[in-house]
Amino acid sequence: MKLETERLVLRSPTIRDYYFFQKEAKKKHIAEKINTYYPLKKKHFIIAAMRSVGAKLQNFKFYNFAIRIKNEKKTIGMVTLVDMKDNNVGTTASWISKEYQRQGYMLESKIAINDFAFNKLNVRRLQSGIFTSNKASRGIQKKLGYKLEGTMRKNTINKATGKIQDECIYGILKSEWKKVSPKLKKYMKKKIKNL
Repeated sequence: MKLETERLVLRSPTIRDYYFFQKEAKKKHIAEKINTYYPLKKKHFIIAAMRSVGAKLQNFKFYNFAIRIKNEKKTIGMVTLVDMKDNNVGTTASWISKEYQRQGYMLESKIAINDFAFNKLNVRRLQSGIFTSNKASRGIQKKLGYKLEGTMRKNTINKATGKIQDECIYGILKSEWKKVSPKLKKYMKKKIKNL
């Protein structure tokens, strides 16, 4: 499966991507924010890769996408969408390599994922759980039009640190996405032009 944006290709990860992900996950500051295993082992990546092409697990359907820059053909991050088929709700998660942050790549990726979820999979709602300490990801969610719906206190054990962390829950409805997405796409085009 593949999604394309102006600068990016979002496609199913391959085993070759494992080495990039492993290198990134060795950076503890990345592993802490995305709550992945630290250090990332091949078996963890293979499980994720197997879930990358719409694999079903009970009533869940998984979509993992490696984020690649078109011109450079370089993997820079990952976006995951879990479609809960029994109630039409999707959950997203994402991360990007530090050297590619603050260049609009994550926003560009998430716009594509949200369009895919709402327009192709017909979900009625998307949600994301983000550690309260991850200010950058929380900022992206707000920019995308997600609403902070609450904070689950001492909810998640961080796999990288072993610490128990608070988690903010952000959500957006299909009707809200329809209103905000044209403005976001216009903003994104302008941002890319000015880079």
